[in-house]
Amino acid sequence: MLATLRGLVLVLALGLDSAQAQEQARFRPDTQAIARDVSQFLSGRDVPSAVVGVYDAQGMIWEEAYGYADRGRRIRATVDTQYQIGSITKLFTATLAVILRDEGVIVLDDPVARWLDPGTAMPAPLPGGAPAISIRHLLTQSSGLPANPVNRVDVDGVMQPYSVRNLYAGLRETTLAAPTGTRVIYSNLGYGLLGYALERAAGVRYEDLLRQRLLSPLGMSATTITLSPAQERTLARHYWHQDERRQPQHRWVFGEVAGFGGLVSTVPDLARFLSMQLRADGTGPVSAASLEQMQRPQMHWQPTYDMGFAWQTWRSPGMGAILTHGGEVDGHGSYAAFSRPLGVGVIVLTNLGGPTSVDMGEMVLARVVADARAQREPTRAEAASLSNDEDWINAEWAWASVLRTTPDDGEAHFRRGVAAFNLNRFELAIAEFDEAVRLDAIVAGAHITAARALAALGRDDEAFARIRAAVRAGYTAVGNIQAHPEFSRLRGNPRWSALVDDAIAHR
Repeated sequence: MLATLRGLVLVLALGLDSAQAQEQARFRPDTQAIARDVSQFLSGRDVPSAVVGVYDAQGMIWEEAYGYADRGRRIRATVDTQYQIGSITKLFTATLAVILRDEGVIVLDDPVARWLDPGTAMPAPLPGGAPAISIRHLLTQSSGLPANPVNRVDVDGVMQPYSVRNLYAGLRETTLAAPTGTRVIYSNLGYGLLGYALERAAGVRYEDLLRQRLLSPLGMSATTITLSPAQERTLARHYWHQDERRQPQHRWVFGEVAGFGGLVSTVPDLARFLSMQLRADGTGPVSAASLEQMQRPQMHWQPTYDMGFAWQTWRSPGMGAILTHGGEVDGHGSYAAFSRPLGVGVIVLTNLGGPTSVDMGEMVLARVVADARAQREPTRAEAASLSNDEDWINAEWAWASVLRTTPDDGEAHFRRGVAAFNLNRFELAIAEFDEAVRLDAIVAGAHITAARALAALGRDDEAFARIRAAVRAGYTAVGNIQAHPEFSRLRGNPRWSALVDDAIAHR
């Protein structure tokens, strides 16, 4: 958890004990601005209700409910209103998998068929892929299984309960959508199969296994799959985003196979689970190493997304690396995300489906991230770690913060310049490289990267001068000079061959 200067001052001035100091140093979001944004969002999209939470590694910081859980009966939502969280269930299933791995119950590279009935017909492998679907493939959404079971049944737009018998029958009829292990295909079927395999491996029904290993240890008493009659009555009503007029719709009811989306929860309950994920220090039912493994990118997915064990790393152009997952079951939506460098996260639950919860969640998260950046004081080591992770947005912010207290740190100027360069903020990058050169820090690297920025801006004469300065300062990586894409236009200039000859001569 990043410290704030204000928190450190309070410790020194008041002699606070560690618990008091930690509480004083906690992030404080602009809740009035969040409330205003959320209210405008709900009104603009006619969203019946939402519950929003902001949390850190210690737990919930702020939570608020808006609108009506049931418009017809004028029942207002509260922070304890239960919503179906849909695919956020996958985070719980993945967490169960690493717990069972740590207990020695499963091996991640075991074929999932090991935990199914003998002789179960699995989809035939495709050329170029792994010969069998493993637990690891299911965790990383790289099994090649299609998005949904081929024998899924919807009635009036609502998915019907899916049984173990359905699962086995569907597997016999399924053709892989991609060779196993070669790329990410987001699959509800895959996580349904994974949840069932885990209950077979542990010898405990999925819902009971979840309660034993995660829900009870974390105190998540409002999170369940099977609702009591009282919970059925107070569950937020479902409304469909495609309806012109909001009217209650039937909810999804999950059957025996529910590991892909069957959970019902509340914002306070989810904060307990997500704070553990953000903390990732082993002070809970999951080891620190397993939480780190879950969150680490394992497969590239989309241009700005990588896939871990259920967790998706979104490289946001404005917020940097965000760990995220959303969920949607037609009439309910959910969103969970956090920024590890900033130590803060957001939860949104709504009773309108479609993109509602994700769009609202990203809006709230952007404000929370901005607030956190204004309050955090990252250390130099943290800035270096962000650069090493190529989290350029957060690295640029962190190095800028370091330089406010140590403005003559030449390496910090250089590394901020590298981050700015990778964000295409070329003018800032050039200014930072100039400072690095002035302070005699990584001079050759500063000149060559400034040359790349100048070339990208079309300032060819200055780029040639900087390349020459880099060579004079000891830069002799001729292959790199020739390969940098920013220099492609310069290669047609008569000065280019002389410059390369100069670099060769200085090697």
